Amino acid sequence: MLDVTSVELRRAEHFGRIRYASTDRAPEIWRQLSRVLRAGTGVQARSGGEGVSQPLADLHLDWPDVQPVTIHRVGEAFTSWQARLTEAGRVRLFHPALLRRRDVAFRLRERLSTVVGCDKVGVNTFLGELSVRFRPEVIALEQVVRELERAWDYVLHGADAPLQRGRLLAASSLLGVAYAGQFLVPALRPVAMLGVALYGLPNVIATLRELRELKVGLPALYATGLVLTLLRGLPFHTSVMALLLQIWPRLAFLAFTRSQRRLFGPIRRRVLAVRVIGDDGKPALRDISAVQPGDLIIVGEGEIVPVDGTVAEGHATVDETVLTGRPSLADAVRGTRVLAATEILSGEIRIRVERVGAGTVSATIAAGLPTTHFSGLPSAASAEHIATRNARPALALGFASLLLTRQIRPAQVLLRPDFATEPRLAAQLGALHDVAAGLLSGIFFRTPAAIDRLAVADVLIFDDSVGIDRRRLEVADVVCAGSLAPDALLALAAAGFGAEAGEAGEALQRACAERDVAPDPAEKLSRTAGLARFRAADGAWVEVATAERAVDAGWRLPASLLAPKPASPRTGRRRAEQAGDAEHRLVVRRAGVVAGAVTLLPRGDLLATTVIAALRTRRPDARIVYLSSRAQAQAETAANRVGISMVHGGLRDEEKAAVVATYGARTVFVGDGASLRCAGAMAEAMVSVSVGGLGSVPTDVADVVLLHGGLPQLPALWQIGAGHRARIDTDYRAIYAANLSAVAGALVAGLGSFEVGLASNATTAVLLARHWARLAALQAAAGVPGSPVAGGEPAFGPEGFDVPDLPGLDLPGFDLPEAPDSPEAFDAADGDGGGE
Repeated sequence: MLDVTSVELRRAEHFGRIRYASTDRAPEIWRQLSRVLRAGTGVQARSGGEGVSQPLADLHLDWPDVQPVTIHRVGEAFTSWQARLTEAGRVRLFHPALLRRRDVAFRLRERLSTVVGCDKVGVNTFLGELSVRFRPEVIALEQVVRELERAWDYVLHGADAPLQRGRLLAASSLLGVAYAGQFLVPALRPVAMLGVALYGLPNVIATLRELRELKVGLPALYATGLVLTLLRGLPFHTSVMALLLQIWPRLAFLAFTRSQRRLFGPIRRRVLAVRVIGDDGKPALRDISAVQPGDLIIVGEGEIVPVDGTVAEGHATVDETVLTGRPSLADAVRGTRVLAATEILSGEIRIRVERVGAGTVSATIAAGLPTTHFSGLPSAASAEHIATRNARPALALGFASLLLTRQIRPAQVLLRPDFATEPRLAAQLGALHDVAAGLLSGIFFRTPAAIDRLAVADVLIFDDSVGIDRRRLEVADVVCAGSLAPDALLALAAAGFGAEAGEAGEALQRACAERDVAPDPAEKLSRTAGLARFRAADGAWVEVATAERAVDAGWRLPASLLAPKPASPRTGRRRAEQAGDAEHRLVVRRAGVVAGAVTLLPRGDLLATTVIAALRTRRPDARIVYLSSRAQAQAETAANRVGISMVHGGLRDEEKAAVVATYGARTVFVGDGASLRCAGAMAEAMVSVSVGGLGSVPTDVADVVLLHGGLPQLPALWQIGAGHRARIDTDYRAIYAANLSAVAGALVAGLGSFEVGLASNATTAVLLARHWARLAALQAAAGVPGSPVAGGEPAFGPEGFDVPDLPGLDLPGFDLPEAPDSPEAFDAADGDGGGE
């Protein structure tokens, strides 16, 4: 209804009001209303036309009956938001659901921050106002409000939320009252003591519950500290410790949420409107929610690909760095698969849609990335287990000291060290760093707990689906069609197709290094789909193109360059994207004349040989096993070539699963996670790793997916797990050393538990700052805009992660137990500090 300005519904009162401007079309408005009411819930949304797409389909009306709902119209979209466009590219929106709802505000920011074209989002929960800065040339206001309507289910009921501020405010208020009562106004001391008692009451209740179950843990430690505090009558010191216990989780939560937004923002990018080719062959702007598989869309230079699909027409250069984690340019031509979240650097293509929305590769990866915390981390569960275990001897020593010395101070000193806060928070920050670093290296942790489990794995099992006989691409032939020498032709080809061009570029660089040939210096290098153009050192313009691109461009190729390519050896790979057995031919044209061609074939070393050698170097005690459906003799021959001696051949799929089970609970199974044939074996392993590559992510069942496909990333994955365990061990050493030293120093020097608590919290601050610095360094290495400056070693390098060889801290109980889901992973322990 184009003349209607707003609609108000009060369902509890069975009342509705329609507002419309002065018009001579009032009868038509009522006729349309009549048709809608007669249709009941079967309202048919309009579709088609420039900028028009389902104006009613996204409208959210599932509000409480007692709350009036006012519907407004923005363009062709209907919304419960009241919008006011303050200037071009800036809008203020009001909604009563925002009032005093910090959790709603948090989820709104998370949702809108992923939309391409929305640059800044501000929320005022006191006024119920949302402020959005957007780029009108990229996204229209109508699309913004449609997205807000679609987001209501997540915004109102999502699990992501900021930490509650109740205990932080209570601890802050208590600190002021305690200071005044202890040092300024003695009459306030009883009030401060009562506040301390009430603040620590939850620990007393938790202790009583544990005692009924014959358990003793952290609540008992904190409750005992509370009793000793009340006996000494010094509330200020306890209030300081209580406040610090609230500050550290909030600082860690802030570091976590800000870092994940910066690190994972690119892969979460979502395009809300696309150009769809209609039946008449003309493009029309359509909302992404109306795009279906089989549709034909247009994506041009500078745009983000919104869907997964196949190029039907055109050619373009696509930047896939956001998905591969490394500088990666791909040539998109007819028949090429393109993925959502990648960017078109040049050219224009028409894409036949295959997957859209939550079914795309990028959306699947984004759904597996954290927003506020990780659930089910074994290292987090272990931190709680160790802290609980330490509470028992601490309580025993404290009571023994109290009985022997008849003094409260030594008992408080023994109870004061904090062994729980830093490990709990470090488990979250460390896992975030490693998940992000893995993604930047092309490793997707579908199950983040796999990071902890990798460190304790001692058996690595390869399935024959990984293709251990795959060979590295190498330069097989250099054919000259002019006066250039072969080495000079190779140098020109390597200048146009560098290492960022993928495996072919890497092969060219290796060939230059082996022949001691320096790639020609390339000036004004530009790349389009399958074609690189630059100016050589002698001033001549050089073009390097794939054979297909050269033919399409109309180059006159000599007959010698059109000869059939020699057949390549079979690699045993079934997937085209993993095969690595395709021949590559690059044609070089200099000053408008074809100078020759370079042919590349998979004839190099076996890739698995290097991988197995690297794994044995990192874990010499680990057993490496090969499972194959081929006959035992054939399987042994293939495995021995890459350095594997433990071989099981002639196995059916169910027999592979049984063999995996016989190797115990600490196994890592490497196979094709997108194949049902590997599902049983992966279910039996502690950690499953898939070599399926990017295309398999939506259907892959493995805990970890190697996005580049193949085995070369496996040593980096193994090292991520080792590095994670090494940092946990280092943190525990620091915590134990600092806390035990503080206790010993206090007992010898006659200091109180307040000084011990300050030393313990200072250690927590230093270790958390180190984790924050590592996250900052990772953001800087990833080139994240606005990332904080951080010093220290780079988070990762070309050879993977540089993890020091640290011996494990052999703490009893640190056996990576399964952790239950913890929606409050950053919440502080409810300790009262137990200060002197």
